[in-house]
This record gives sequence, structure tokens and C-alpha cells, in this order.
Amino acid sequence: MAKGERAGVYRRGGWRRWSRFWLAVWVAMTLTACVPGEFDESQLPPLPRITVDGKEVKSVQSSYCWKTWNSSVCADMAHSVDLMKKESAVSVRPGALIELEYEDPPDTRHIEAFRESEPLEREDDEAWTVPAEPGRVVFRVTGWWKEGDSSVAFVVEVER
Repeated sequence: MAKGERAGVYRRGGWRRWSRFWLAVWVAMTLTACVPGEFDESQLPPLPRITVDGKEVKSVQSSYCWKTWNSSVCADMAHSVDLMKKESAVSVRPGALIELEYEDPPDTRHIEAFRESEPLEREDDEAWTVPAEPGRVVFRVTGWWKEGDSSVAFVVEVER
């Protein structure tokens, strides 16, 4: 070892040079990590405009996973029946047609109906109609896009 040199210290640049390098790496990694506020509501899944029997029905966002070019977010919500417990139902006639309009339609979609938390049997997923039996019915519509998937819930009261 040369005179004035300490053990464990690098010859070229010494320990200070390396400590500055690792400090710069740490700062760069910290600054490029998740930045709060990057994801805004305009980047959330599209909500459909829902009409049943010609009446507009309010929908509530349910669970979703969505990504954009710079971020992604997932949210798990309560079951659709629980989400709609306090929502007022739109009164519709039995067999009424359910229409969904999206600004950006999903590649595929699926509809489910529930009465008192029990799923209703549906013969055909393309038959988007209200059941014939009277009572409160909750619907969950799930759509799949290249950006992710999203579900919405809505409720109707089938007239007698």
C-alpha cells in the first residue's frame, strides 16, 4: 500500500466518487418512481348511457382495472346488489329492452341480472331485456377493452 493510502479505498476517485455515483442513482430512481396525481378521472373507464323502456337509468361504477400509456389503476367494489341497495329504481314494464351506449364501445361485454343477491337465469346474453317477473332487479354490465375491464351496476323495478 502506498504512503497516505487507506485500506478499502479505491485508487481512482476514491470512495467519494463512488458515493456520489450511488447517491445520483438513488435520486434518479426516487424521482422516476410513482408520482402522485398522475392518474386523473379522465383516464378512467367509460361509463355507458343506459336506457330501459326508453327511460334513462343511472349507473354506478363497479370494479375495474384500467391502464393508459403512463399509468394503471384497479378498484374492487362491493357486489353490484350491495352497491345498488340505496339507489332508487326506475319503474319499467316486463320484457322492456335494455340499451347501452358507450362513447368508446367495449370489444366484448356481458350482462348479469340479480334479484335479492341471487343470479337470474338468462338464456341468451344477447337478449338484453328485463325479466317478466315483477320486482326489483339489479344488473351488472361488464365490458372488456384493450385498456382493461370495467363493470357498472344499475337497478330497475319491474312493474306488475
